[in-house]
Amino acid sequence: MTRGALVVALLAAGCTCGAPAVAVTAAKRPRDLDRPQHGLSDEDARRVLARIDEREVTLLDFVDAVERMRGSRRLRAVTPEERTVVLDRLLDDELLADEARRRGLDAHPRVVAARREALRRVFVAHARELVRAPDPDPELVRARYDAEPARWRQPELVRARAIRLSDRALAEQTLAELREADDLDRAMHRLTVERSVASAGFPPEGRLGPFAAAELARPEDAHVPAPLRRAAFATSPGQLHPELVEADGYVHVVRALSREPATDIPFEEARARLARELEEEEIARRVEARALRGRTIRVEDAALRRVAPPAG
Repeated sequence: MTRGALVVALLAAGCTCGAPAVAVTAAKRPRDLDRPQHGLSDEDARRVLARIDEREVTLLDFVDAVERMRGSRRLRAVTPEERTVVLDRLLDDELLADEARRRGLDAHPRVVAARREALRRVFVAHARELVRAPDPDPELVRARYDAEPARWRQPELVRARAIRLSDRALAEQTLAELREADDLDRAMHRLTVERSVASAGFPPEGRLGPFAAAELARPEDAHVPAPLRRAAFATSPGQLHPELVEADGYVHVVRALSREPATDIPFEEARARLARELEEEEIARRVEARALRGRTIRVEDAALRRVAPPAG
């Protein structure tokens, strides 16, 4: 195993396989990691809201809990009706955590792993604030572009619309009605609203794309079943596919809407994205170097080879 691969693997997995004990000198606590007070004065931050035995729960503890919330819950949390609910939950969390510690569960492998992961994330976020990387060498940016030609070629793309039905007889009737329609756009919209079956991952109006041909495994096209992609590519823009298309347990009426020719993304358009990528990679390298500075790591490959592959 190369040292570069080893560093990445250990940082990603937090593995210390075969590593000897290393005495780590405690670093000075960064000032920017002092507990934020969210605009509270020192006096208000220390104000006691509740006591659990001899431990105090302060106004700052409460505001911390609110700051960790997301979306509408956070907005509701400061209304008079919700403050008591939030405080009750905070006290419940403290009591449950106390009971877990009393039972020795703070040493449970899942708790240890969660704490290690949290520490890793906090360190990386903190280190990224301190680390700076120079602007990437223009020659390296160009070399990265030239090394990945397939990435910068956008294949031919198609947009389509599909009506998804669970009954084949109704699907055949729908296709027949659309073939006879004077205004295909209006008829397609009406029948989609009236008959298309809503299902997870399928847009309500059945509008699909732009997507590439089924032979191209692009992650962004995964939501469009391959049979629909093949049907759309086999149909002229504006026309109905002549046959019903089965996919994901449903029957579909497919209409191709438009086609976009294959294009190459020029270097000038890709330059900024590539420069950001190279900068991020250099920052990550420097963060890793900070974490590994002065450390001795040894991996016993023989021990790793004894790990059985996952079942299935």
